[in-house]
Amino acid sequence: MNLKFGRSRRSFLAALGAASGSLFAPAELSAAGIFRKKPKPSMPSVDGSPIVPVTTGLGSTGDIYAELGITPLVNINGTVTVIGGSVMAPEVMELIRRGNEHFVLIDDLEIAAGKFIAKLCNSPAGYTALVTGGAAAAMVVGYAGMMTEDLEPRMHDIPDVSNFPRNEVIIQKSHRYPFDHQIRQTGAKLVEVETREEMIAAINSKTVAIHFTNILSDKGKISGPETVEIARAHNIYTFNDAAADVPPKERLWEYPAIGFDMVTFSGGKDIRGPQASGVLIGREDLIRYSLLNMSPQEDRIGRCCEVGKETIFGLLKALEIFVNQDSDAMLRVYDERAQIISDAVKKFGVTARLGSSTLKLSAT
Repeated sequence: MNLKFGRSRRSFLAALGAASGSLFAPAELSAAGIFRKKPKPSMPSVDGSPIVPVTTGLGSTGDIYAELGITPLVNINGTVTVIGGSVMAPEVMELIRRGNEHFVLIDDLEIAAGKFIAKLCNSPAGYTALVTGGAAAAMVVGYAGMMTEDLEPRMHDIPDVSNFPRNEVIIQKSHRYPFDHQIRQTGAKLVEVETREEMIAAINSKTVAIHFTNILSDKGKISGPETVEIARAHNIYTFNDAAADVPPKERLWEYPAIGFDMVTFSGGKDIRGPQASGVLIGREDLIRYSLLNMSPQEDRIGRCCEVGKETIFGLLKALEIFVNQDSDAMLRVYDERAQIISDAVKKFGVTARLGSSTLKLSAT
């Protein structure tokens, strides 16, 4: 993947600041690989730190929420963004810490992470992936990439797409939802349809893609495979927003295998990665265009969709655990936790019962 890097006073000072941490460190701690052989893994890191006790200031009491005057909640709703998504596994937290140990070119890390995800998720040949700042961010940079490709003037102009050759996205009327705002955020025009015939008729020279809202798949008249079939016949792209639709984990490879050009999943829900993370799996050219439209690139619509090295490593580990875990065993763990909550609230005159996806409470 060829990515262009611009030079500016800001980038120069940032590089100087990063370099100074190594150049002025004691010789035994200076970054390896510049003037000496790489140290053994057992040697201490320069910037990464081991877990240490907090003895002063924020965190010193052991209850950071109380220190800010916030009362934590008992989660009976599931992996909902508004209450914090999910809780990460210790292994995920450890890789986040390790990700803080070194500087790295974020683009290089993203490309390597994409290959790791594609292999882990059995993605089709010619597909790779991108770690994003959530599934909504994936939609922004994904649709931006479809419209700009790798053309510098377009990447500067978006969301003013008035002069772009293709800037319309077809969506089933029943698939409209709050997150199609992220499509409109790129400047793309949404064109609503209801039937297969209307979808085909709506395709014109300005059409760039068809959007499929996976969670509403049973509400529309056109299925996912039909959507892909129609799009391919007319040489336009398809995007499947499956943010909250794993488990089952098989969807990570089944949806790309259907032929969707791009599919996004939230990293901070049942995958149990960092809450502000997402996965975008898609064609290599489209993923490349997407990365060109997001941070760390500057003067891009996706500059605000920043992803740190720590988040990337945390998401990779969470995804690896998720793909390899026994899903049925995990569901049993959740059921056991729900039962603990149910038993605990009985003394308050509250009856709890397990619904299809949440715990229902009612006063008695």
